[in-house]
Amino acid sequence: MQEDHRTRLQFYREAIVEDLDVKDISDYLISKSAITDDDDERIRAEKTRRDSVRELLRILPRRGSDAFDLFVESLKKQYQHLWKLLSRPLDDEQTDERDVREGRVHQILLEGQVPPRPTGFIDRLEETERVRQALYQLKTDNGWIILHGMGGSGKTILAAEALRDPTLLRLCFPSGVFWVTIGQISDDQGRVDQSKLLTKMSNLCSRLDEERRLPPTNIEEAHDRLHDIFVHQYPQSLLILDDVWSQVVARVFAVGCRVLVTTRDRTVTDQARIGEKKRVFISLDSGFKSSEARAVLSSWTGISIDQLPPEADAIIHECNSSPLAIAMIGALLQKNPIQSRWEYYHQNLRDRKLRRIKRPIEYEYPALDASIAVSIEALDDDQQERYRQLAVFEDDAILSSKVLAILWDESSIVIEEEYMSEFVNKSLVRRVASEKDQEHALYSIHDLQLDYLKEIGNTKEQLCSVHAQFVDNYSAQCDGNFSELPDDDYVHRHLIMHVLKAERKGDAIRLLTDLSWVESKLRVCGPSEVIVDYLRYQSGQSQKQRSQGSRRVTRAARQAQAQRSLSSQALKLNDFQRFVSTNAHLFVDPNNFPDIRQLALQQPHKSEVYQQGMAQAQAMLASDSSHFYVDWINERSGAEWHLMTMKVGEDPVRFAAFSPDDAHSKIVICSDNLSVEVRLSESGGVVVSYEGHDDIPYHASFSPDGSQIASCSEDGAVRVWRLFGSGIQELLKIQGHEHDKATLCCEFSPDGKHIASCSEDGSVKVWSSLTGNEMFTCKPLHGGAVRICRYSPDGTMIASASEDKTLKIWDATSGNVVASRDELDANVNDCSFSPDSKHIVSASDDGTVKVWTTTADKNDHVAVLKKPGAHQTLYPFLCCAFSPDGSRIAAGSANADIELWDGESHCHVATLSGHTGFVYSCNFSSDGSKLVSASDDGTIMVWDMAQHVKNVADGEPLLSRRFDISFATNDPSTYPVASIDTTDYRMKVFTGSSAKEIAGSRPVKSWCLSSNSDKLALGFMAGTVEVHSIQGDGDPLVLLKHKKKVRHCFFSPTETHLISCSDDGSHTLWDLVHGIEYVHVQAGQDIPSRFSSRRGSSISTIAVDTKRANTPCAFFNHKLRLVSGSLFGDVFIWPSDDGMMLHTCKGHGDTVLSVAVSKDDQYVASASVDQSTMVWSASTGQLVHKLSGHSDVVRTCAFSPKGNFLVSGSDDTTIKIWNLKSGHEIACCKGHEGWIVGVRFSPDENSVVCIDKNSIRWWTVDGHRLQTYYLKGQFPKFLRVNNSFSTFVTVDDSGYLYLLQAVQVV
Repeated sequence: MQEDHRTRLQFYREAIVEDLDVKDISDYLISKSAITDDDDERIRAEKTRRDSVRELLRILPRRGSDAFDLFVESLKKQYQHLWKLLSRPLDDEQTDERDVREGRVHQILLEGQVPPRPTGFIDRLEETERVRQALYQLKTDNGWIILHGMGGSGKTILAAEALRDPTLLRLCFPSGVFWVTIGQISDDQGRVDQSKLLTKMSNLCSRLDEERRLPPTNIEEAHDRLHDIFVHQYPQSLLILDDVWSQVVARVFAVGCRVLVTTRDRTVTDQARIGEKKRVFISLDSGFKSSEARAVLSSWTGISIDQLPPEADAIIHECNSSPLAIAMIGALLQKNPIQSRWEYYHQNLRDRKLRRIKRPIEYEYPALDASIAVSIEALDDDQQERYRQLAVFEDDAILSSKVLAILWDESSIVIEEEYMSEFVNKSLVRRVASEKDQEHALYSIHDLQLDYLKEIGNTKEQLCSVHAQFVDNYSAQCDGNFSELPDDDYVHRHLIMHVLKAERKGDAIRLLTDLSWVESKLRVCGPSEVIVDYLRYQSGQSQKQRSQGSRRVTRAARQAQAQRSLSSQALKLNDFQRFVSTNAHLFVDPNNFPDIRQLALQQPHKSEVYQQGMAQAQAMLASDSSHFYVDWINERSGAEWHLMTMKVGEDPVRFAAFSPDDAHSKIVICSDNLSVEVRLSESGGVVVSYEGHDDIPYHASFSPDGSQIASCSEDGAVRVWRLFGSGIQELLKIQGHEHDKATLCCEFSPDGKHIASCSEDGSVKVWSSLTGNEMFTCKPLHGGAVRICRYSPDGTMIASASEDKTLKIWDATSGNVVASRDELDANVNDCSFSPDSKHIVSASDDGTVKVWTTTADKNDHVAVLKKPGAHQTLYPFLCCAFSPDGSRIAAGSANADIELWDGESHCHVATLSGHTGFVYSCNFSSDGSKLVSASDDGTIMVWDMAQHVKNVADGEPLLSRRFDISFATNDPSTYPVASIDTTDYRMKVFTGSSAKEIAGSRPVKSWCLSSNSDKLALGFMAGTVEVHSIQGDGDPLVLLKHKKKVRHCFFSPTETHLISCSDDGSHTLWDLVHGIEYVHVQAGQDIPSRFSSRRGSSISTIAVDTKRANTPCAFFNHKLRLVSGSLFGDVFIWPSDDGMMLHTCKGHGDTVLSVAVSKDDQYVASASVDQSTMVWSASTGQLVHKLSGHSDVVRTCAFSPKGNFLVSGSDDTTIKIWNLKSGHEIACCKGHEGWIVGVRFSPDENSVVCIDKNSIRWWTVDGHRLQTYYLKGQFPKFLRVNNSFSTFVTVDDSGYLYLLQAVQVV
C-alpha cells in the first residue's frame, strides 16, 4: 500500500472505527480479493464492532497497492461521508473544519498520551510557534527536533502545545503522535538502567504494534521492533521523547522515524545514529513574558490581572520569569491568596530560600531546589566542583571565558571545551552572543540556578575561599596594582564585591580609598557603580554590627563605638564617596573624562582625596613638565551641603522627588528627553525609564506606598504606572483637561485614593486613582494656566498656583474655594503646605517667596522671605518646598541657586550653589534629611539637610563677583582683595584672614586697587570718586566731576592717573599726582558701562549692568592714552597730545564689548556683538585684520605678550587663537560651559587661560586642553592672572573667592 494511503487510514482511523460496520462491506472486499476468507474470520472473531473495524484496518495495509482503493470504493454507497474523507488528499484545506468539529486533534493527542494542558496554562505564542515551525520541517523526511533548556523552563508544556495544531497533524503527522516520558533512568552508579529503559521501549511497542507480538526481551530486539512498527505501521508519525538525560536513550530510540526530544542536555542526540538526517536545535532560554507570568498568577489565584498586588510583579522579577517557579508559587497561593502569603513567598525568593518553594503541582521533584540539583548531579565530580564555584558571581553577570580562566587558573580554550560547553549542553548556563568580544565566549546563568548555588550548593566557608582565590588570581595578573588591570568587562565592576565576600575588609578599604583604582573604575563603569561599592561596604559593616546581637550597651560603649565610626579609615571612605558623588555628573561621559587629579585638588586639603591628588599631580609634573595643575590655596572650610550630582542628559530636567519610603531610596525624574526616570537616590543608578508620554513630562508623584507613580505631560494626559523591581506596568491613562493643553502637575492624595491635576486650560481636577474617573473639577476656574496643585498633608485641602497671579486653596472633597490670594504682583510658579497644613509658601516671578495662612480669605501674608543684604537682584523663584517637619523652607531660583530659610523665624539660612541653569524643582525627603533639586542644566542635585544650621559660609565673608586684586606680595595667600562683602554689603579689603572696612555704609558702585596695593579707588552712587590709602593714612583724595553714579574706575599702568566712567555719559581721566581733572570726555548717550585695562601684565575685565550699553576702555602701556568702544560699534583712540580724539575706527556693525592693547602699543583689538574681532593700527587707526569665524557674540579678546597671537572668546562657547601676522585662525578650543568672559596668554605664549560660565580652562596655543577647574558656583565676571601665570583669581555667584596656585614639583 502506498504511504499516502496508509497515512490516510491512520489519520482517519477514529472516524472509521466510530461509524463503520465491517459486515456491510466484507462481501465486496472478499469478491475483489481485497481481503481473504481467513481475514474475514479473524475480523468476525473480534468481540465488538469497533474491534472488528480495527482488525480490518490492521489487515488492509498488508494486502497490496489496490486494497486502499477497493476499501474506499466499498464505502461509496452506504458511507458517503467516510468515502469523501478518504478520497480527499490530506493537504486539502477543506479537511480542517471537519477535523476540528469531530475533535480529531483531541483524539490523536489522547491516543498518543500527549499531556493535557496544566492548570494555570498560558500559551507562550512566540515559543510555541518556534517549535511548530521546526516540526513542519519534518513533513517530507525523518529528522530530530531537540528542544533544550534548563529545568523548569516549560519544555514539556511547550512541546505538547505545539502539537495542538490540526494542520500540523494532518500534513506532517497523519499517522499520529506518540509521547514517551523518559526522565532519569539511572542506576546507583549513574549509568542508564537497562531494565528501566527496556520497560519504556516495551511499553511503547505494546501501545503501537498492530500485530500484537510478544514484548521484546532485550533492548536490541526492542529497537528493531520499534523500527519495524514506525516504518510499516506508522510511517508518518512523530515520536516525542520527553525529558531525556542520556545519549544512550537517544541512540536506542533512533528507530527511523520523526522525533521530538525535550532535554536539559543539548548533546543527548550526539550518539544517535541519524546520519545526515535533519537535526534542529531549539534553545529555550527565556521564561515567561511579564504579561504571561501575571496571567498565570491570575489564573491560579482567581485575582484579576489588574488587581494583582505589587508583590506579584516582584515575585516575577525574583523568579526571573521562570515558568516552573511561577507556577509553583501560583499553586501555593491558590487556596489562600492573602496579602501576607504574597509577601511571604516574595521574601523567600529574595532570601534565596528555594527549599520553601515546595511542589504543589504535578512535577517530579519535591521542591524548586531539587529540580535544579538533579541537573548538577548529572555532571562528573570535577565539573560539579567547577559549576558550584560559579556561585561567586552576582545575579545577571555575564561570564567571559577569559574571566573564568582567571577564576580557575586555566586557559580560555580549556575552559570553553572541557567545562562551559558541557554546562551549556546541560542547560546549566547559556551562551550569550556579543559583538564586542568575539574572541572569547560569553555565558550567563539563570538567577534561580545561581540562587541554588548560593543557598545550597556551597557552604559560606567554601564560597569565601573561592572569592579569595579569585582575587588572588587577579592580583597575580597585575602584581597587586589593580588599577593597572585591563578592562575585561568584569573585574572593574565586581572586584570590590569579591574582596568583601572574601572577608578582606582591609583590602576593600585600600581599594576604595585608592585614587588610581577609583579613576580606573570610573572610566570603565561610570559613577553609579563606584558609589554602589561604597554603599556595599557600608551595608556589610551594618550587617556585621547587627549580627553581633541586640545586647544593651552602656553610654561609654556607645561613645566608644561612635568614636570608632569616625576613625581615619571611615573618614577616608567618606571623603572618597563624597568626592565621587558630588562630581558624578562629570564622570558620565568617558569621551570627556576630567583629570581626576585636578578634581582631587579641589577637595578639602585635609582629605585623603586631596592628599593623593597632590602626590599624583607632583609625580606627573616631575615626569612630564607639560602637565598643569592648580591648587585652591584659600579653600573654604565651611559646611558642605552638596551630596551628589546626577547627570540626567543634555535636556532640561523639569522635576525630581524622593520616594516616600523611610530610606527615600529612589528619585523620580521628569526631563525634556520625553522620559520619566526612576533612579536610586544614593548611587544614581537608573532603575526604570518610562517613555509612555507623547511629549515632555512636567511632573510626577509617588503614591503614598511608593508602588505607583502618576506623571503628566505636555500631551495633556496623566498616566499612572506601577513600579516593581526594574519593571513597569502602565495602569491608567487619564484624559479630561482640554485636548490641546498641557497638564502641568499631578499629585496623589495622602491616602492614595485620588489624584489631583492641573492644566494650561485653567482647571484643577480630581480623579479616582483606581479607575481614572473624574471626581470633580474645582470651580471657579483660574484665569490662566495652573502651574501647580498640591494636597495638604492632612488631605483636606488642595492648593493651586496660576499665571493669573492668584493662589487658591480648595476643599479636597468638594472642589469649593476655601481661600484665595488674589491680585498678586506676579505669576505664582509653585506652592507648598506646611506640615500642619496651616500655612503655605509660594514662589513667584517677581523674585519673592511668601508665607501665607490657609485659614482666612485674606491677601495678607505672614512673611516675605529675603536673602541678607540691602541690594539684591531679584530673579524669579520657580519652585519652593516646606520640609516635612516645618524647620526649613527651600526655594529654587532662575539664577541657578537654592535659598534656604528657617521655617519658623524665616531667617535666611544658606544659599546652595552648584546648578548652572534654572532650578525648576526642589523637594525634601520624607524625613527632611535631604533635598533634591532639578535644573535646566540637565542635572539633579541631592543636598544634605540633616547636619547644618548655619549659613553655607559658616560666618566667612561672601564676596561680590566684582572684585579687584593686587599681586604686590610674594605670598599669594596675602594678596589684597577688594570687594563688597555681600553678608553686610560693606566695602572691604581682605588680606589673608583679615578684612578692613572702607567707606563705611555708603553705597559703593565701583572700585579699583593699585598694582602695588597701596591705594583703593572708589566710585560712589552720587558721582563722587575717592582714592583711599589701604593702610588708612590720611584722608582720601576726593574727586568731584560726575553727576550720576560712577560705574567703573581704573588706575593707569603708572598709577599716576585714574579713569572713571559715569552714568552721566562721561569718561574722566584724573591726574592723581595733582588731584585734578586731566581730560573729561562727554559722550552724550553713549554711556560707558564696561572697560578693561592692561596693568603691567595683569588683565581686568569688568562686566556690565545689562541695562546699559557696553563701552569698554583700556589704557595703553607706555603712554597716557586709551582705547574705548561704543554702543554703535566705533572704536576710539584718545586723547591726543592736545587732549582731543586721536582716531575713530569704524568697521563693527554692532556694540563693541571688549578692547585690548598689544604690549608694544602698536595694535588695538576690539570684540563685538557682530561676531567679529578686529585688529587696528594704534598709530593710524586703520583696520589691519577682521577676524571672523565665531557663530555668536564675541565677548572678550587679548594679545599675547610677544605680539604673535590674539585670542578671542565668544558666546558660542569657543575660544579661537589667531596668528596676528596673517590673521589666520590656528586653533579653536571647544567644550566650554556657556559664554567666555575673560582670556589671557601665558608669558611664553604657549598656553591660554579662559573663564566661562562655571569653569576656568587652560589650553595650549595649538588647541589641546591642558586643564579644567570647575567652580562651585557659576557666572564669574572677572579673571585676574599674575605676571608669572602662576596665580589665577576669580569670584563666582556663590561668593567664593578662588585663589588658584599652579602646582610646583616639591
